[in-house]
Amino acid sequence: TFRNRIGQYTSGQDLFRGSIEENILMGRKDPSVTELINVSEMVGLHEFVKRLPKGYNTNLLPGGVNVPGSVRHKIVMARTLANDPKLMIMEDDLGTLESSDREKLLDLLVDPARHWTFIVVSDDPEIAKRCDMVIVMRQGEIIEQGTYAQIKRTEHYHEVFHGKDKSRMARNKRN
Repeated sequence: TFRNRIGQYTSGQDLFRGSIEENILMGRKDPSVTELINVSEMVGLHEFVKRLPKGYNTNLLPGGVNVPGSVRHKIVMARTLANDPKLMIMEDDLGTLESSDREKLLDLLVDPARHWTFIVVSDDPEIAKRCDMVIVMRQGEIIEQGTYAQIKRTEHYHEVFHGKDKSRMARNKRN
């Protein structure tokens, strides 16, 4: 169905009580171990899971409180990618990842070799720079659209991204 072709990565998604495998492959019919490992490698999760005594059979507590926050993000992203979506929708929630993990995920999401349309809601200039088109909206209306470079020359750039460049750079330098 169409709904199965949409990958959605938003802050409202959470992990449930069950194994890492169950959390990633939730709702998949006849998944293979190869597919599980592939999506885990894509998001940088596989090496962490390999070090766990039970690997992908490691049980998670509700909300994933027994694993680090970055691992929770990667599990949800792997779940998002497991259905090979044609449309990726993301609400920017990558701010808690280490900068190297964040860069890797952003590279993956905007990779032209991936055959999906990527739509992201974000006020992060680093994400906007990677997008082909930036659309600025106010109260449901499009007020500006263009490339990041074009938007940067408008008054709307400061409304959306004001102060984000410097605060993001400062955070990345600490990582």
